[in-house]
Amino acid sequence: MGVKVSLGVSEFQKDKKNLIIITPANLLEVKGHKYLIGACLILVNQGIKNFQCIFYGAGALRTELENLVKEKKLTDYIKMLGALPHEKLIGIYKNKKVDIVILPSINTKNGEHEGIPVALMEAMAHSIPVISTNTGGIPELLSDKAGVIVEEKNLKQLAIAIKKIIKNRNFREKIARKGYDRVCTDFNIRKNTKKLIKVF
Repeated sequence: MGVKVSLGVSEFQKDKKNLIIITPANLLEVKGHKYLIGACLILVNQGIKNFQCIFYGAGALRTELENLVKEKKLTDYIKMLGALPHEKLIGIYKNKKVDIVILPSINTKNGEHEGIPVALMEAMAHSIPVISTNTGGIPELLSDKAGVIVEEKNLKQLAIAIKKIIKNRNFREKIARKGYDRVCTDFNIRKNTKKLIKVF
């Protein structure tokens, strides 16, 4: 199991006016989008407005989430752009158009939870810092500070994590490098394929 890893750690852009946050996930309950909306509201109410949060994905919750964004008056900060072809997603990673990837996943009442999300691995493989939750297989992927882990459904913790990455460029770069190293070491599909071939 793993993903393709970009060659070398990406150069980090100088501080920009607005950081781009994305959530590449279908609009399903287990993905926890509404908690990220709540965290964004906390940030805006604290005067932190130098970000754009984009949801790339389709699903049954689109109308509900769009209404929530409007209700919280966050249409200037959160955009829902629908499903994005995989090659285009990887392209925006390669072109350094994304600053943070967030997957605010939850455990549902029906027992749904994440495995080890490829969405996070792909971001980490391109030196993009990630934030996610203490659910499913995510802690295994983000161990040793390879990403920021917050408790599920905790708006305050999520807002604090986003704020720290937005405000502290050194921290942002440190998380990105640790994430890249983590994927290179344990989730590099080329390395893992070679290991399997040797076993067979």
